[in-house]
Amino acid sequence: MSRVSVLAMGWFESARFPDVVLGDDPLDLTGQFLEDFRDAYLAAEGRQPTVAELEATLVTVIGSFGGRWFEELDGRQLTKLTLRTKKAPKHQPHAIGDVFAIPLEAGDYAFGRYIYEEPGAGGLMEVFAQTRDAPLIDEGVLSGARLGHPIWFNSLTTLENRDFPILRSDPNFEPEGLDDLEMIAGAPGIRKIVRLDRSVVREFDEVAERESWPIWRERSFSLRNSGHVTRLVERWLGRAPSQPAS
Repeated sequence: MSRVSVLAMGWFESARFPDVVLGDDPLDLTGQFLEDFRDAYLAAEGRQPTVAELEATLVTVIGSFGGRWFEELDGRQLTKLTLRTKKAPKHQPHAIGDVFAIPLEAGDYAFGRYIYEEPGAGGLMEVFAQTRDAPLIDEGVLSGARLGHPIWFNSLTTLENRDFPILRSDPNFEPEGLDDLEMIAGAPGIRKIVRLDRSVVREFDEVAERESWPIWRERSFSLRNSGHVTRLVERWLGRAPSQPAS
């Protein structure tokens, strides 16, 4: 059976499922199907469907005609499909490259990616500019613009505690431009502009009056939890009164 190249835009090998290729478009379409499937049950039955009903629906639809969609089912009949469940771990594992959903007040979702970790001190996230009505990531989001600047955030309270559910992991992700990022460090009156390795770039007063500047305060000033992150993203999206982002 021919396989889609993992190098094609929006397609990737699954780290969780060996010998499986996943694609942004199929994931998006499947997520939309499940949204519609749920809505049909809500409209007719006043409740969400069960996993058993999803299993029965798929087996009924695929049945003896699976060869229309799946090469392995050509001349064969699908008689059973098992979707297993288990209790979700108390803590959500996370790593550099993880893409996660950021629930917004209006009920839609922004998306972020974990790009840098400083052990014991949280990490940096970048926030994508596009939002979606459901927590479904797609290539349009990932290839689009970013909002604001990277955010120092508390990965323990946001990712590990599942405030921001992780949608995709990419162990091969390599962030670009981290060595050139700059931030404000130091106490009021003696602040410096530094890089992530804390090397001083220049004095804060040299550029303090600039209004548009891709610099953020270091973690001692703004290690943000999920609520802080959401409010900042809402401001960047123009959904809340504009305030200085520190």
